[in-house]
Amino acid sequence: VIGQSKGVSYPSINASELIRLKVLLPSQSEQTTVADYLDGWMALAHEAISRKRCQIDLLREAKAIVIAEAVRHGIDADVSMADSGIAWLGEIPAHWETRRNWTLFSERIEPGHKSLPVLMVSIHSGVTEGSDEDENSKPRKLIERKSSYKRVYPGDIAYNMMRMWQGAVGAVPVEGQISPAYVVAKPKAGVFGEYFAYLFRVRDYQQEIERNSRGIVSDRLRLYWDDFKSLRSPLPPFEEQQAIIAHIKEKSAAIDAAIA
Repeated sequence: VIGQSKGVSYPSINASELIRLKVLLPSQSEQTTVADYLDGWMALAHEAISRKRCQIDLLREAKAIVIAEAVRHGIDADVSMADSGIAWLGEIPAHWETRRNWTLFSERIEPGHKSLPVLMVSIHSGVTEGSDEDENSKPRKLIERKSSYKRVYPGDIAYNMMRMWQGAVGAVPVEGQISPAYVVAKPKAGVFGEYFAYLFRVRDYQQEIERNSRGIVSDRLRLYWDDFKSLRSPLPPFEEQQAIIAHIKEKSAAIDAAIA
């Protein structure tokens, strides 16, 4: 079929050429035998794929639990716990604090520069280098110009106002610039950005973010800076924040390898 098709980008074959091609024609009984054979193997293949998908789902859930437990309760199983006073958070290590986000971050509003790489914020991968995932939408093209982009620095937290409640947040890996549709939170002293990037993506925290976002319908919810800064978060000691992230990365690497 390919040999008789015409075209460069999208080769195609018309009906008159197709009906002139020769095909193999086993007997009716042999056709049935071959079809039954293939049906049997396809059923086994679909079952195997289904089992693998279930295993992957379970591994992803296990990874989410590892992250949630680490950022909410720490990694010391013998530590004394105390009530955090925050309903969604529950108990936390007794030596941790809880703070409003405005005591942990300040909003960074600094113009970008054409020489800086453009970074994007994704629900799936946090902050990464690359063009904005929504850049092909017409409204976004009309309102955004590179001159209005915001400068970011390693360790900053960047989030998409409209998708923060879905986990569109991350720690900035390199100096760059991001869309003006994003909010940039600059960590204050004693705040390790990566720890909070993981914390903000925990399911219970995302539900808290959704409750504090503004909008008539879910796909129009926005978390503005004034709402973000009023949210309360746990605050482990700085060195413990770093240890928690090292723990998460070690455990996640093993789970990711199993998924792969």
